[in-house]
Amino acid sequence: MMKTHLKRAMSLLLCLTMLFGMFVGAGAVTPDAPVIYVADIAENRLYSDPDTASMRPVFLPDEETLTNCFASIVGGLLYATVGGQAKDGTDLLVRGINGLVRDILCDQYGESESIDIGVNNYKYPLSYYQQDEELMTEMVLALANAENSVGLDDMYYFTYDWRMDPMVNAAKLKEYIDAVKAREGVSRVSLLGAGYGGVIINTYGYLYKSHAGASLSSCVFLHSPLHGSSIVGDLMQGNLSKTLVDSESIADAYNTISGTERANAFVRYLNDDPYNLFLRLFEDVFGSGEYTNMLSTFIVWVVNAFLNSQDMWADLAKDYNLYVTSNSAALYNSYLGDFLRFTPGLWALVPEEMFADAWGFMFPADEASDKLAKKINDFRPVLAATNQTLRDLHSAGINVCVVSGYNLQIAPLTGTINESSDCMVPTKSSSAGATCVKLGEATLTVKQAIDDGHYHLAPDASVDASTCALPENTWFIRNLPNMRFTSVSAANFVMWLLNSNHQRTVWEDGLYPQYQGYSRGKNLVYALDNGTKIYYYGDCNVDGYVNAADARVALRHSVGLEIIPTHRGQVLADVDTDGEISAADARSILRLAVGLDMLDDKDATA
Repeated sequence: MMKTHLKRAMSLLLCLTMLFGMFVGAGAVTPDAPVIYVADIAENRLYSDPDTASMRPVFLPDEETLTNCFASIVGGLLYATVGGQAKDGTDLLVRGINGLVRDILCDQYGESESIDIGVNNYKYPLSYYQQDEELMTEMVLALANAENSVGLDDMYYFTYDWRMDPMVNAAKLKEYIDAVKAREGVSRVSLLGAGYGGVIINTYGYLYKSHAGASLSSCVFLHSPLHGSSIVGDLMQGNLSKTLVDSESIADAYNTISGTERANAFVRYLNDDPYNLFLRLFEDVFGSGEYTNMLSTFIVWVVNAFLNSQDMWADLAKDYNLYVTSNSAALYNSYLGDFLRFTPGLWALVPEEMFADAWGFMFPADEASDKLAKKINDFRPVLAATNQTLRDLHSAGINVCVVSGYNLQIAPLTGTINESSDCMVPTKSSSAGATCVKLGEATLTVKQAIDDGHYHLAPDASVDASTCALPENTWFIRNLPNMRFTSVSAANFVMWLLNSNHQRTVWEDGLYPQYQGYSRGKNLVYALDNGTKIYYYGDCNVDGYVNAADARVALRHSVGLEIIPTHRGQVLADVDTDGEISAADARSILRLAVGLDMLDDKDATA
């Protein structure tokens, strides 16, 4: 009798434990949870005397200072390269750089040189600050007005000093989360990390896993340098030069930098219909007539000669590269060197594979202070564990989603300009591990790196998401520039990810598949492929059926008589998944078509 009661008690305890575990996992994701926005560096402005009536912006500085600094930088580059006056041009360039970073320098210990520099703090919902034009950015307003948005009444803005140790900022984020939970009377909030804000969230997740598991509903990363930034890594190594000599002209180079679909509309228009453009401009000033027509014709000739001159572009690119490589020491002896060397927040962006060389360049005699070295080195395990941190948050029942951009050339500041990116963050970093083809190189093979039963290759085979930390929960938007989530469609997508009652996946909604595209002209994010469709191995023509026609196409492809036109079709033709389309694959497809072999679970891929 005693044994019976004991068994029943044990069974009841086991059931309760399982039930509790089920509800803990499922209950972690809560719809309509308050959203805490952790923005990128550019949206975390630094002020002298913040939160006071006398505060003054120091990063980004006021418009007049910013204009003067950039004028000095651009003018210095032109004077040194085109004008051939290296010393005077460098002096002008250094003056501009110093003006940008002088007020935000850190000391040798990694602390702010000016004790009165910091951020404004926003402890109330964003609806309380609607008159603050700097806070009400285009992106914030787009997200607040998106479908499924919680609105400004339930959106909060966490600010941080991005120069400081990310581990210190992560501790402050933890405190901010607790404050919002207490204010709203809720047990969970959602985090939205944009750019560097994602680094702070990832650091919080690494340091405070238990707190995150008990406090977060959703956690969405937008274009975040989760594995670091190759631009910062290059700058820390002194790799300033770029190579665009292969471009045919200035217009071609600009299009190359910007991406074909993102190329500057004005440059495109100059090439397409320049005469009518200038004619309308001059008619507004001088009126119509023969003089206006002649002036328009002459200006068109001058502009096209400049934009499309191969010799001029080649000379400019060569002069720039030569100047930068010859004068990098002078640039690093300016405030630029100290800014990079002593700022812990920037060291957090140096990729693992670049860190040793960056340290050797910045501290050739290992002369870093113990305090600064500790801050920098203590963060390295955080970066190395990024993928595991994301998986741990996901395993805790949190709705974790990662959004990356691809197919745009990285900003032409350093040598790594051919990385697929969103113009600022390499795709392999913002996706936490995707395998990417460099721009201009051949696409990937027909077989993805990790066969998890799902199809994770981009339609053009330039990205393989199977190697990401979370391949089922990572999205890619082709040609979307960094932080350009300002369109209605992009904002709707972000809020669809964020405000959910379950873990979002790339397969659940055909409107938001793993790979999407961005049209700059229409300011629209759209589906590149329907992620909910099921494809079967053997379906070479991707019509949804496996029949003799597929076997014929596969056989002709294997002997070189025909090429299967789509990359997906080539993947599906490789039935034995050995990386090649052979006669054996054609035979297998024919057997499938006539029913001699049957499709099983492994033959289906989403």
